[in-house]
Amino acid sequence: MRMLLTVTVLLAIGLIANPIQIVALNAFAQAPRKAAEKTAPTKATTAATTTTATPTVASDAQAAEKAIRDSAQAFTDAFDRGDAKAVANLWTADGDYVDESGQRVRGRESIAKSYAEFFAANPGEKIKIEIDDIHLLDPNTAIEDGRTSLDPAPPGPPAASRYTAVHVKREGKWLLASVRDMRIELPASQGHLKKLDWLVGTWEFEKDGAKVEITCHWIANKNFIEVTHTYREGDKTDESAREIIGWDPQHERITSWMFNSDGGHAIGIWLPRKHGWTIEFAGVTPDGVRTTAVNMMVRLDNAFVWKSVLRSAEGANLPDTEEIVLRRK
Repeated sequence: MRMLLTVTVLLAIGLIANPIQIVALNAFAQAPRKAAEKTAPTKATTAATTTTATPTVASDAQAAEKAIRDSAQAFTDAFDRGDAKAVANLWTADGDYVDESGQRVRGRESIAKSYAEFFAANPGEKIKIEIDDIHLLDPNTAIEDGRTSLDPAPPGPPAASRYTAVHVKREGKWLLASVRDMRIELPASQGHLKKLDWLVGTWEFEKDGAKVEITCHWIANKNFIEVTHTYREGDKTDESAREIIGWDPQHERITSWMFNSDGGHAIGIWLPRKHGWTIEFAGVTPDGVRTTAVNMMVRLDNAFVWKSVLRSAEGANLPDTEEIVLRRK
């Protein structure tokens, strides 16, 4: 398979039919969801802070961190499948939880009931946990700080939930003794782009020995996402384009600005669709050919499906592309 890098902007808006070529320059999306009134029970995991006094102390701290992280992953898995009993089993029998509205729930049975009510009211809700720090106070007590977010996000101004969790070791098992959540308002642009936070990382698609690699990372205080599109075939590597994704406050929408290495460029307007986005691209090649396309993206687990339709060059219709799947690296 051969990549025509000199027409990268055409790839971005879907003017080349080859899937490898197409995907080299496309933006991304996450599934939009209904906004539902909720105050979600949330919780987190850990990033270890330990002091190394002796090899035994360091080893104990590392073992504690791993156990708490494993518990946190179990929490995420149970939350995502809506299993209230499994979530509550991660607390002590007399565990204490205070949500971001200040409502207190005490005891494992009450916590299970609270989560069951939340899951019933918000089926399909997912949680993301970002660990900031964990501090081991003694061999049986640890404090964890971090942030959580829900998908779909709660209604209201953009916000994240910050938490502090106290873990205790009971009969060889680390359990949650206390969790406190606090809502933190976010700048408007960060709030809108939070819908695309899952894109941060590296994605790839490979076929017939050629590979497209797309790397996304936050820039400018998380007000924009920069995307680098790279094509590899054998020992040859080419950076084909750079893309900036941000919030357009004038038109109140997410917008992509794509810059091709040969001087072409394109702009994409992001519109929500079921389980993903529709991106309406308009661009121009280095020799002045005007191009348009509608790219459709559907989010999967650690992957997304992409297809380009309604493509044209100077008003002449072009065929749709086939569906392809990009997977997280």
